Amino acid sequence: MSSRLLCLSAFCLLALIALSNLSAAQTYCPNAASGSMNVTTWHNDTNRTGWQCNETTLNQSNVNQSKFGLLMQWPVTGSIYAQPLAVYHAPTDTCIPSPCSIVYVATEQDYLYAFNTQNGSDAWGLALAPLNLATLINSSYTSVSCPQGDSRDAPLCTAPVNPQSNQYIGVTGTPVIDPGTSTLYVVAAVCTNCPPPAGNQTEQVAYYLLALNYLTGALQANIEITNPSTVTVQTPGMQCSAQHLASPTGFNPNTSLQRQALLLATNPNNGENYVYVAFSDYPEMVANNGWIFAYYLQNNGGTYSFTQPLAAAPTPTGGQGGLWGAGSGPAVDATGGSGGTAPYQGSIYLSAANGYYDGTLNWGDSLMRLYPKNQSTFWPPADWYTPYDVNSYNTNGKQYCQGLSLSGRCNCDMDLSSGGVMIVPSAYTYTCNTANGNTCTNNQCTGSGCNVVITADKESKIYVSNQVSLGYFSSSGGNNIEVIQTPPPYQDTGGSQQGYWASPAYWYDGTSNWIFYNATDAVMGDAPLSLFGYVLATGGNVPSTSTPVPPSTSAAQSWTFNNPNSPPGGEAVGFCNYAPTPSISSQFKNGAVDPKSGIVWVIENPN
Repeated sequence: MSSRLLCLSAFCLLALIALSNLSAAQTYCPNAASGSMNVTTWHNDTNRTGWQCNETTLNQSNVNQSKFGLLMQWPVTGSIYAQPLAVYHAPTDTCIPSPCSIVYVATEQDYLYAFNTQNGSDAWGLALAPLNLATLINSSYTSVSCPQGDSRDAPLCTAPVNPQSNQYIGVTGTPVIDPGTSTLYVVAAVCTNCPPPAGNQTEQVAYYLLALNYLTGALQANIEITNPSTVTVQTPGMQCSAQHLASPTGFNPNTSLQRQALLLATNPNNGENYVYVAFSDYPEMVANNGWIFAYYLQNNGGTYSFTQPLAAAPTPTGGQGGLWGAGSGPAVDATGGSGGTAPYQGSIYLSAANGYYDGTLNWGDSLMRLYPKNQSTFWPPADWYTPYDVNSYNTNGKQYCQGLSLSGRCNCDMDLSSGGVMIVPSAYTYTCNTANGNTCTNNQCTGSGCNVVITADKESKIYVSNQVSLGYFSSSGGNNIEVIQTPPPYQDTGGSQQGYWASPAYWYDGTSNWIFYNATDAVMGDAPLSLFGYVLATGGNVPSTSTPVPPSTSAAQSWTFNNPNSPPGGEAVGFCNYAPTPSISSQFKNGAVDPKSGIVWVIENPN
C-alpha cells in the first residue's frame, strides 16, 4: 500500500529477503488484472498465493534500515491471531482526509478496529474506540474468557490457543472483505452467560457470523452458526474411530474453534457470493468433529439477512477431521484448472486434520475438493487425495507415537492439515515425464499437462496433486503427482522431527515458478530452520530443486545459524517456534515485474 511498517500487538518483522532477476507476465498473478492494492482476504487472493503483485512504492532500494521502518503504531485490546486486512483509498466520509487507506484488525477479545494509515486516526470516526462485536450481537454477551484454573471455563479453555499470552477466545480466523458490496464478514466467539453463576455451570459458547459495512462499521446482519437439521454427525466413542457414543448430533460450539480464515467465493450455480466458515474440533482428541458452513447475505431493499445453503462435516460418522490449515483459508480457483469448466470451476480445496478415514463417509487426513453447486454436490467430496499410510502409519523411530501401540496418522497426530492449501495459478502446468521413471497415470498429469494444488504435513512432506484429479487413496501410494520429502534433513542434537505448520507463497520469475516454504522443528525452539525456495518443474520431480534463501544485505533484521547446507555467500535465515508463512510483494512496469521490486516478507510468531 505504502512504505509503512505496521506493528500490531506482538507481531514483529524478522526478515526481508530480496528477489532478483525478475520478469513475469501478469497472467501468473491472480490479482494482476485488477491492479488492486487491497488486501481483502487471507494471503492476498483465493488461490492463497501470498503474492501482492500490485505494490506501487516498496522495492529493494527503499526497504532497508535507513529508509524503511516504523511510522506509527496503535494499541489494541486482545491478542491478534487473524491477519489484518487493508483497503486502499476507501471512499468514506468518516475518514479524514478522505479517501483514505484503512487497516482492519480483529482481536481475541472480540474487538474490531479500523485505522486510517495516513494519519493514525480512527477511520470510522469512533476516536480510536473499537467495535465490540459481542455487544453488537447482544448487550449481555462477552468474549470467551479463559482464566487459568477456573472450573467454570468453557471446554475451549482447557487447551487455549496460547496459554502464555491468550486468555480470551474471540476472533481467531481472518475476516474477509467484499469490496463490491462494501461488506466485511467476521466470525466472533461469544460467551452467552458470562460470568457463569456459582455451581457446576460452565461458560456457554456461541459463534456468530457478522456482516458490517467496512466504510462505516454499521452492522448489516448477524447469524448464530448452527448446523441444519439435515446435516448431523455421530459422536465418536473413540478418537480416530467409527465407534459411536450417542445418536446423531450437531455442531457443538463449546468444543470447536474457528481457526481458518473466511473464504468469499462465487457460487458456480447461481453466481452469488458465499462466505465459507470452517471449524476444527477443539480441544483435539475429544469427541467432536470439524465443520464447514456456507452463508449468503441477502439484501432486500436495505434489509439484510443471512441464509445457510451449504454445510458439511469431514467425519460425519467418525471422529475429529478438524479444519486447521495453520490459520489459512480454504482455496478456490475461479479458472477451474485444466479445462476451465464445471465440474471444476468454483471448486473449493481444503484439507482435514486427524480423523477417521474410510473413503465412503469419512475423510480424515485428506486433501479434498468440494463442488458447491448445491448440498448434494458439496458433500461428499467430489475428489480427494489421502496418503497411503492414513491407517497404517507407524513411528519407525519418528517423534510421535514412540512407545505406544498405535498406528495410523490420526492416532500418531501426523495429520495433513497442519499447513494450508495453495492452488498454483493456472498459467503454470506440469506434465509427467516417463523418462524419470514415473508411471504417469492420469492423476500424475499425462498429455498436455495439468494445474496443481500444493499442501504439506508434519513430516516435512510437500504434496503436489493434479487439480482436477487429486488421486483418491491407494494403499501402495503413488496416486498423486509427487510427494517430496523436504527440506534436506538436518540432524539437530535432539533428533526431533521437522514438519510444516505453515503455508507456502508463490512467485514467478519469468522463467521458473517458485514456492517459498519454511518447516518447523517439532521440539519448539530446539533449532532454527531455513526459509526455502523450491522450483516447480514442468516435468519430472516437483519441486525439482531446493535452495535455502539467503538473507538480504539490507534486511531490517535476520536470524542466522551455522547451517552447512547454506548457499555460498551467506547463512540461511533461521526461524524458531512455529514456522512463518511468507508473503511476496512486487511492482508491475510495462506488463512485467520490476526486477528491483520483488521482496519476500516473513514474520515469526506462534501459530
